Amino acid sequence: MDRIQRQRTLRVHRYAAFTLVELLVVIAIIGVLVALLLPAVQAARGAARRIQCANNLKQIGLGCLNYESANRTLPPGVEGKELFNDDDTPGGQKAEVGIAWGVAILPYVEEQATFDQFDFSGAKHYNSTVLNSSGVSNQQAGQNEIEQYRCPEDTFRQPFFAHGNNWATSSYRAVTGVIDHNRYQILAGNTFNVWFDRLNRGQNAQREVVDELRGAMPAVSSRINSRAVRISQVTDGTSKSVLVGEYVQQTQSPRANVWASGWRYHSKGHIIRGPNEEVSLYRIPDTGYCAAPARGDNPGGGGDANLCFRTLTSVHAGGVIQYCYADGAVRGVPEGIDGDVYLSLGTIAGQEVVNFDF
Repeated sequence: MDRIQRQRTLRVHRYAAFTLVELLVVIAIIGVLVALLLPAVQAARGAARRIQCANNLKQIGLGCLNYESANRTLPPGVEGKELFNDDDTPGGQKAEVGIAWGVAILPYVEEQATFDQFDFSGAKHYNSTVLNSSGVSNQQAGQNEIEQYRCPEDTFRQPFFAHGNNWATSSYRAVTGVIDHNRYQILAGNTFNVWFDRLNRGQNAQREVVDELRGAMPAVSSRINSRAVRISQVTDGTSKSVLVGEYVQQTQSPRANVWASGWRYHSKGHIIRGPNEEVSLYRIPDTGYCAAPARGDNPGGGGDANLCFRTLTSVHAGGVIQYCYADGAVRGVPEGIDGDVYLSLGTIAGQEVVNFDF
């Protein structure tokens, strides 16, 4: 009797165990489920990062509008020191470059302590090495990382070494205007480039000719007859003119974006259409892939390297670039947007008649 009972017990135990085949099947099922769920998890994380990036833009946009309320103009992309005729004359006078927009709005984005480290009085410029009353120079203050100026999707965080300093990088650029060779041909009869991000007296007459391509936050100085923009001058409509947009660099730190330097394209950009009608090329989120064609390589399909350095880009899924508009709203611009519609966003008084809803 005991022997029979033991056999039954052994039989029950044998049936209660997994076979090797059953175990492998279960592992395979779990692997399939993980493979199915992982893209959904990654997409959810990407959406969360995009929302956080949009929130940063919202706060930056509100900072610009609060600056406008206090100063009666939007912050300039950069303000000249009224010392020289250019931001980089043959003598190397970068000392003409004063306070950049990213520094100017610090008190309006709850970064007063960082703002107090800077001093642009007298001849002190963006790259000044003279110690301020804060105990640091403007150059040293520009090394501060400001998380609000970084999109979580932007993983390229190496310092930008330029003009003798390791500048802290940023993911956002002021929109200074539009570069559009089509419109240049109509307005001025040629296709010269007008850089609205530069303090360049030599371009003064050209800027006046193509003034309708000016954006909300250009470089300003009385020496180039350029003034900061008032909200009342945004006649295209505040909901149709952008203030600040995204710029992300992934591989080329020499062309990274920074917040504390107002020199040329360091913290400012344009919405661009090149001489070969290309628009989408200048939204590629990597200067290397945009600029290489102009240097003999061809991953980007043609382009002008100088334009690649001055554009706006994104790494969000679907090629969406997020902008904060002059009414404080944040909206993403889809990759497939019509070129004329896209360029119309970069002007404040371009007189474009374009209907869009995205």
